[in-house]
This record gives sequence, structure tokens and C-alpha cells, in this order.
Amino acid sequence: MIPIGSIWFDIVMQMRKFVVGLTTYLENAKWSSWDTRASVIQESYLKTVFKAECLPILIPPPLAEDEIDPYIQRVLEIVDGVIVIGGSDIDPSLYGEQKDKRTMRSNIYRDRYELKLAKTCYDEKKPFLGICRGLQIMNVALGGTLNQHIKDDATKDNHVPEVGDFQPTSIETVKTTLVSTLYGNKAEVTCRHHQAINRLGNFLKVSAYAADSTVEAVEAQPFDRFFLGLQWHPEGKEDEKAIKAMANFPV
Repeated sequence: MIPIGSIWFDIVMQMRKFVVGLTTYLENAKWSSWDTRASVIQESYLKTVFKAECLPILIPPPLAEDEIDPYIQRVLEIVDGVIVIGGSDIDPSLYGEQKDKRTMRSNIYRDRYELKLAKTCYDEKKPFLGICRGLQIMNVALGGTLNQHIKDDATKDNHVPEVGDFQPTSIETVKTTLVSTLYGNKAEVTCRHHQAINRLGNFLKVSAYAADSTVEAVEAQPFDRFFLGLQWHPEGKEDEKAIKAMANFPV
């Protein structure tokens, strides 16, 4: 007779494969009879991780700021890789600038947590994928800055769609980068952002641009660790290529 616990252990290990920790929003949310503050994430992220044959788990911010460091260390013991998802604008004070009137509300606690998470992943060579805000987090974490608003620039009109939607955007990749390997020389992606990289962070290389020269992807330079940022939203098309690449990266 095979113990039930052993069966479940085998099932979990088969499912485990590559464990992806995804950050979350921390917002007021409504569902069923509840109307409360919650840790939430769009289902499309989970579908895309499953499509990549990985196992997603949620890693919201800890409950207190003085818990951030030990919390991150424990999280990184559990997960094989990290995805920082999209979200609100990063507080400009965290990259040494005054707030532009067009910069939207920030959650500075979430900002500090995710900046430390990104920097720790870089330092410890933990596989890391930044999506939209996640790319901006990794850039700021490595000393870069952001353009706080691109929408009103007449040449930059392919990034910000209507509320709750994505904007098809054409990108051109940089040769000999991971992004060019995954997406070819050119690709159409799904965007939703009004901010973008201004000064590039340390140890990063641009690996894709939009037609208006907006930076659309960055990666570690040299690429001795999986540290990749996409300004677009691959989960908008359930595009699992970058997650699969993260799961298969030799460590």
C-alpha cells in the first residue's frame, strides 16, 4: 500500500518544475460579499506561467517595512525565479526626482519592497523577469531613472491605450540579445505604459526599441544571469516565451 502523503508529494514534485514567484497589487478590491484591501493579480499572469509549464505562487509585500529583508531572503529560498508584474508609477523620489504633475499615484511601500527584491535577485543571480512596471523597477534598482510621461509627445502615441486595454506596438530588437533570440528582429507586442526608461541603469543593455525609440526591453550586461525586463505585457497574449527562457536558463 502506497501512503497517501507519498502520492501527494510525487504530484507536487511533478507540478513543481520551475517555481515562479509573482509580485501582486495591494489594493482595495471587491468580490463576492467582500470589499476590502487585498493582494491581487490578473488571471492572465497565472495562465501564462502555467502555459510555460511552471508553477506560480504569489509573493505580496510583507506586512511591515522592517520585515522586507528577511522576507525577501525567505522568498528566494522557496522560488526558482521572480516576476515583478505591472502596476502604478514608482515614486520619483526613489530615483532622485521631483514628482511630475502627470505622474500617477504611487505605493512607496510596494516600491521599496520591489526595488529591494530586484536588486537582491540581481546580486544573487536569481532568475528575474520584470514586466512593464517590473522593467522600470529593475532599471531604478540599478541606478537608472524614468521619463515620467511620454503620452503627450507627438511621436510617442503607441504605448497608452484606453483604460483596461492594451495597445499593439511594433518593436525592433537589438542583435545578439536574448530578446532577439526569443522574438526575432521585429515583433508586435501589447503595451500599456505612460512612463519609460530615461537613464539606463548600471549593468543593463537595451535589447528592444519601439519605432519612436522608446526602450521596450532590457537585459543584464553581460548576460551572465537571467535578468530581463519587458516594457510590454506578454501576458496580454499569454506569450510564455520569456518565462520558458527563464525556467531553462542555466544556473
